[in-house]
Amino acid sequence: MNEKIGRLYEYYYQKISDNSNFKFTPTEREEKSISNFVTYINYYYVTHIGNNFLFDYLAFQFSYWSNKKTREPDGLPKIEWVIGPKALKRWHKRNKTYYRYFANKDVLNPNKITLQEFLKKQNNFKILGDDRERKRLHNTKRGWINCLNKTQLYQEESKYCKICIFKEKCIMIKNRILAK
Repeated sequence: MNEKIGRLYEYYYQKISDNSNFKFTPTEREEKSISNFVTYINYYYVTHIGNNFLFDYLAFQFSYWSNKKTREPDGLPKIEWVIGPKALKRWHKRNKTYYRYFANKDVLNPNKITLQEFLKKQNNFKILGDDRERKRLHNTKRGWINCLNKTQLYQEESKYCKICIFKEKCIMIKNRILAK
């Protein structure tokens, strides 16, 4: 999960700054911030988070910062500003009816940011934690929900995916996401 958050932050940063060479390599402090964020999110949302939640969350945060001036090189927020305690408070107090409108208007549409593109980019990387997540509660309904929320879904290389009883459903869902 920590790596997925870092990659999603990197994706937003690359698209908004128009700098495809930007690579997010977290410092020790940033790693701690990401871990604290993951701990809070897992506690607060239990198992209801996944790619859609993270994508919406970051879209909202980058939208908030889109009209603010920062001292950062590209004028974009640091990751701590996006996932820190104040950011979480902003998320909880957001207008649940209109926040997507502003995220689309300020960040997603002008920068051509889509969840589908991000997931396609993710497929180019092997996230080491995926098999660890697949192994948890393997071949159970709870394991299936865990996989949906915490992995890139079906991967041919995974020994767990090859023998999973939910394999066909997983392939179908992944193909739908990538087809959009």
